[in-house]
Amino acid sequence: MRTNLAWMVLLGALAVSGSAVGQDYPSRLITLIVPYAAGGGVDAVARVIGETLGERLGQKIIIENVTGAGGVIGTQRAARAQPDGYTLLFAVENTMAVAKLVQPSVVQYDSQKDLQPIGLVGTAPLVLVGKKELPANNISELMALMRANPGKYSFASSGVGTSLHVLGEMINVEGKVKMVHVPYRAAPQIVTDLISNQIDLAILPLNLALPSYRNGSVKIFGTSERTRSELAPELPSRFSTKNCCLNVAESSGASSRASWSELPPAAKGTTIRTGLAGHS
Repeated sequence: MRTNLAWMVLLGALAVSGSAVGQDYPSRLITLIVPYAAGGGVDAVARVIGETLGERLGQKIIIENVTGAGGVIGTQRAARAQPDGYTLLFAVENTMAVAKLVQPSVVQYDSQKDLQPIGLVGTAPLVLVGKKELPANNISELMALMRANPGKYSFASSGVGTSLHVLGEMINVEGKVKMVHVPYRAAPQIVTDLISNQIDLAILPLNLALPSYRNGSVKIFGTSERTRSELAPELPSRFSTKNCCLNVAESSGASSRASWSELPPAAKGTTIRTGLAGHS
């Protein structure tokens, strides 16, 4: 399984009437929905993208954080928005692919039909982070500690069914350990609780965990990538140990809902989507 964090922009609600196609786009504010809390890694990247895209389009882009259910609530909001091209979604792979498998009763949208991808923003490695007081200094020591104490240690993620959660469960299986999952609503709170010893371990994007690691507040046991990260080359890749060797990534991007039935035939695959992609 690929386990990097991927970001993409989706054209959320992109049904455009025939008269709208002939108008200049955009002619008013655009909303970019971020399905995670403000201050987190996804939010930080989305704000940079939103500002840059807004400058290129000549129109202000407003960030709206809609949290809950591991990103599902915000994604659902985008899928149900007015299909006029003025609602975008900063999506991650778990809300596009994983969530429907893990939480079928919660996900009320079809990511392949209700949202139209515009472009991939980037990917980020995930890392296994531990509180400073944890009596282990590398992945081998950590695996030995958890095998000797099954069920004693917990790990946090940004929600059930997220890539962070999935990676934690993969470590449980591959490492033959039993960490207890604790889902959080917001990733920044996980960092705060790690520093204050409220949680033992967590799966986080590297960019979110790195500042606390640099100042010595937390430990990082490895990244999900096959090769060492350029941001932190001292960290081992793929949690390299005999019984725990993974490659996990999280993806995200920006999309908007594409109701092709409401687009004139000549406009399908062009107009708004093409204009946004050209400026991304």
